[in-house]
Amino acid sequence: MKTFAVLAALLLSSCATSSDVQKLQSQITELQDQLAQVKRSAAGKEEVQSVNQRIADQTQQLLKSNATLVAKVDQIEDKMNNTQGSIEQTNYRLDRMAQQLTQAQHDIDDLKAAAARAAAAPTTSTAAPPAPQPAMTEVNVPAPTSDNPMEVYQAAYRDYQRGNYDLALAGFHDFLAKYPNS
Repeated sequence: MKTFAVLAALLLSSCATSSDVQKLQSQITELQDQLAQVKRSAAGKEEVQSVNQRIADQTQQLLKSNATLVAKVDQIEDKMNNTQGSIEQTNYRLDRMAQQLTQAQHDIDDLKAAAARAAAAPTTSTAAPPAPQPAMTEVNVPAPTSDNPMEVYQAAYRDYQRGNYDLALAGFHDFLAKYPNS
């Protein structure tokens, strides 16, 4: 619209020739093309800035997520190490208990054999003295050796929670003997 107004003003003033009008029209067209190119360029720059901002935001989110995941993996690794230690302690105690059970079975077999021999032996008096019974010994299962006082204490506490009071008592005694200042 402005172009036509300028052209009309020039024609009416009759100072301008047709070649001047054509030059003005070509210059106006060039200016309009340059203006359109500047607008496209500005829009492109804004779009690039917008994309860069989105990339920066997503990068920040990914970094935060990565940090969270690393922390969780570290926690899981710590729990796995603690669980492995507990499993090793339990296996050690199970092996000791199996040995003690085998020894107790041998002792019972020996007692049965002694009782059978005593019953087969002729008695000379009506009141036979009671057969001597072997002294009962308390069986202590030592807790696995560990340099970590917390592990020793936790093993004894787990025995207590499970109702294994003899094992728990032995574990607590072991804890106090090894770590009296704790």
